[in-house]
Amino acid sequence: RFAGAEQEPEGPHTAELLVTLKPDGQLNVPKATAILDKKVSQIHDLNISYLLSQSSLSSLIGSEQAAIVIQVKGRSLDVLADITQQIYQRLRGLSELTNVRTNILEGNPEVDLIPDRTLMASLNLSPQQVITLIGNHLRGQIATTIQDIDQAKDIRVQLGRDDQTLAELEDIFVPVPGASKAVRLAELVNIRIQPGPKEIVHKDQERVAQTFADLAEGTKLSDAVAAVRDRLATINMPENYYIRLGGEEERRRQSFESLRFALILALILVYMVMASLFESLVHPFVIMFSMPLAAIGVVWAFYLTGQTLNMMGYIGIIMLAGIVVNNAIVLVDYVNRLRRVDRESTVDAIVHGSQRRMRPILMTTLTTILALTALALGFGEGADSRAPMAIAVIGGLISSTLLTLIFIPVLYSIVNDITEFLRRLFGSKDDDIDEDGFEADTGAI
Repeated sequence: RFAGAEQEPEGPHTAELLVTLKPDGQLNVPKATAILDKKVSQIHDLNISYLLSQSSLSSLIGSEQAAIVIQVKGRSLDVLADITQQIYQRLRGLSELTNVRTNILEGNPEVDLIPDRTLMASLNLSPQQVITLIGNHLRGQIATTIQDIDQAKDIRVQLGRDDQTLAELEDIFVPVPGASKAVRLAELVNIRIQPGPKEIVHKDQERVAQTFADLAEGTKLSDAVAAVRDRLATINMPENYYIRLGGEEERRRQSFESLRFALILALILVYMVMASLFESLVHPFVIMFSMPLAAIGVVWAFYLTGQTLNMMGYIGIIMLAGIVVNNAIVLVDYVNRLRRVDRESTVDAIVHGSQRRMRPILMTTLTTILALTALALGFGEGADSRAPMAIAVIGGLISSTLLTLIFIPVLYSIVNDITEFLRRLFGSKDDDIDEDGFEADTGAI
């Protein structure tokens, strides 16, 4: 669904169409946009832009209006409009971009009064005095008040609608302080009629003009950003005016900064919970090693599917912090039980534990992957925004499961040997029970 579903038409010269794509998945938004562009390009004097209708989830997570957003900051609306028009013309010629548009829209006509400050100063007139006089003529003045039962009503005297014309405005006489004469308003100000801005956007207490662009089909975000930077470098910026490149790239940077703390906190909490359950600081460390193994699968999953790592993808990575450790927990806990209850040696416990726990581990992982497959394939409306989360979890589960059955037993054995060496080095030579309650290995297999 796209084409500005959330906005009202902006005037008699503007039309809005709502297009809903069929849920069969044969046509996505970029392909539909390309097809429509070919059709409407045959119509002259027509400006068309496409706006993706955001789902409730996309609105909640703060989705941008476009992949590329260029902000121009400054004070003068005229200068902002001129710079934005230059950016618009330069970006339209880039093959990496499509659907280039701006937020500089013409609104209703308005009357601008540009004062002759030199003449007004010589007559001892201030702009505020002139503004007050014009307001009194247009809005009228309260002549008196009448009492209507229990409330007072103001009686306002003003010009009739037929007299509120531009000619009448020019013929307003402005009294000169300290003199017995008056000056026509047309002599004090330059009056002009021009379209006013549809909206004035402010960000960080500065006026902002924005240019939006979507990625052409098959274009990488990094390539598009590089091409845009090259085009923007050719624009001569006036003093105190700045260009900032945002959009998906900016959102990705901000999301990573905000979610990095959440990921670190998740890792700490997972480690603390496992340390309290295992009553050991060593075994949770072995289990936590499965997380880097999951990162390998996440990278490959996004590379193979061609998806970008957005905020939903980061959320999937944070979910992995609590999911991928399950397989290692099952394996390490069973190995510990074999050592503690059956008094098996470390090597025997690792071999037997890996053999017996492999089937439950594979079954648990497979059911989770199958449950997320539909989400990863992007079925249903708004599924494109949720697919990266499922892709991150599936990729991490596949790599961590396969590598956990190989690296976790090896790492467990290495860490156990190091712990045993340190215990023998600093502990009692007659102590046959290690700190975790396991019988110390004698070296026999």
